[in-house]
Amino acid sequence: MTFNAADYDIQRYRAAKYRTGKATDLVAICDDLGVEVYVQEFTDNKLSGLIEKKGNIWSIFVDAKDPLVRQRFTIAHELGHYFSYMAGKLSKEPLDHTGELEDRAYLTRPSEATVHDPIETEANKIAAELLMPEDVITAMMELGDTTDEMAEKLGVSASALGFRLQYLGHLPLESILS
Repeated sequence: MTFNAADYDIQRYRAAKYRTGKATDLVAICDDLGVEVYVQEFTDNKLSGLIEKKGNIWSIFVDAKDPLVRQRFTIAHELGHYFSYMAGKLSKEPLDHTGELEDRAYLTRPSEATVHDPIETEANKIAAELLMPEDVITAMMELGDTTDEMAEKLGVSASALGFRLQYLGHLPLESILS
């Protein structure tokens, strides 16, 4: 399945209204969508986040023990499931069936983890689109920002930015995995 961001109706959430500097304002997006976000300590150390749908009420839960950049990616990832559901894509059936999706932190390399589950891969791609839009990355690169500066301005980890840069064709995969 080819990923096309336009299929998920997320373009408007990449607008200036949802940016604080270069970073995506996930709180504003969640507020506009009516999605509640709860930051709490999880007892399961492998769980990084989950999205829950009870009727028309949506909630995202993230682990308070995770660093802020990880929490931001987790929220964006869970929003990925929300947008997938609304578009009738991969997250729709499991959320309709169980009312929630749990996302466990993989202990393997991300290149191995992302091929396991197309639902999680889809949510990761949507999260990357929300947090690291290609046009913003291109503009930052044209200004000469380093990857560390870009990651800080976008509010993401260097690892997440590295994978996004690789996906966009700006870095070879080997430079990320070494």
